[in-house]
Amino acid sequence: MQNHAHVQRQALRDNVHDPVCAGEACAGRVFGGINEYGHSNELQIGPDGDFQSIINVVLHVGYADMEAHMRLFIAIKLSDQIKEALIDAQNEMRNKGVCGTFCADYNLHITLAFIGEYPDYPYVFETLSDIAFTPFTICLDGCGSFGDLWWAGIKPCPALNAVARRVRRSLAEANIPFDRKQFDPHITLVRRAESETPVQIKNVAMTVDHISLMRSDRGKGGMIYTELGQV
Repeated sequence: MQNHAHVQRQALRDNVHDPVCAGEACAGRVFGGINEYGHSNELQIGPDGDFQSIINVVLHVGYADMEAHMRLFIAIKLSDQIKEALIDAQNEMRNKGVCGTFCADYNLHITLAFIGEYPDYPYVFETLSDIAFTPFTICLDGCGSFGDLWWAGIKPCPALNAVARRVRRSLAEANIPFDRKQFDPHITLVRRAESETPVQIKNVAMTVDHISLMRSDRGKGGMIYTELGQV
């Protein structure tokens, strides 16, 4: 029996030659994300994997995106409440005279594993689809820095560390290369900061019930992170 990721890739590349088989592989999948203009462009295949919805994915995502190397990473996207707390912290930094490259609110995230350039994102997504976990809670916890990079911290969370280990183990078993430096959960607030001014960050919490495969591109106004799928 063919691997689902192979079926999915082949169906998209062959102009959905076998809609029934492709539907089984793609049903329930989410493609797309936030484009460079800040607009949502998500598409989800219906439960029946119908022919038209798969064609829409092909037209929407585009063959160039399917074939080109992409800069990939796996992340936890943040709730609006956590983003608001982080935006408040960034604004406090600005008010205290901190200069640097501030991370846009729609790019705030926690990286679980950084893959980098890789040619086959459906294979990565299929690898992630085997990871199961019980929803858990994370909470903001102060701020710190790595040189001139300032970040918001996360309270110690065994469940978060366990998910990161599962993600990395799955990538390793699938022979997908990734940055193997130790997982240190944080949320980047500003890069190339020109002063060291710690700020107070509200201890806001959120429930994590999925993880996301993300694509990173360099746009005119900075980096653009697009969600390719979630599990």
